[in-house]
Amino acid sequence: MWIIVGVALLLLGALWWLTDDMRGIAWARYVVRRHFPDQDMRLPDAFAAALAAEDRPQLLDVRSVEEFEVSHLQGATRVDVDSPACGEGLDSSRTVYVYCAGGYRAAQYAERLKAAGISKVVNLSGGIFAWANDGHLIVHDGQPAARVHSGSSWFRRLLKPSLR
Repeated sequence: MWIIVGVALLLLGALWWLTDDMRGIAWARYVVRRHFPDQDMRLPDAFAAALAAEDRPQLLDVRSVEEFEVSHLQGATRVDVDSPACGEGLDSSRTVYVYCAGGYRAAQYAERLKAAGISKVVNLSGGIFAWANDGHLIVHDGQPAARVHSGSSWFRRLLKPSLR
């Protein structure tokens, strides 16, 4: 009995620890890096600088239609990750920038892009959650947006309260 109570308290403590926006983003980055150690992942400031240096960057949002419609990075094109036409229409000689909510789906899509012959792929570390939490511009219908679609109540905790 005491073992079950102890394990339950330990799990609740771990959930509390991970559901703060800063700790949660750090955890998401750790998970993505652990599963995709060879990917080029950049923190929001470095990702923004790379985007600014490109003339019309190839920026892909791999989130759902519902997530994209709430807000996205300016200039992003939403792609259907389930489409068999991965990388179609992209210039394989140029860098492709990808992002999702926290980085995992984008890392999976980056692997598919590489398998399709696109060698230069950069993933936004921490995804749009980290981007927005760091104060970078998100848009809706071309105008600055105030919130990010979180997908679930648990993931909503990875966003600063003002962005939920």
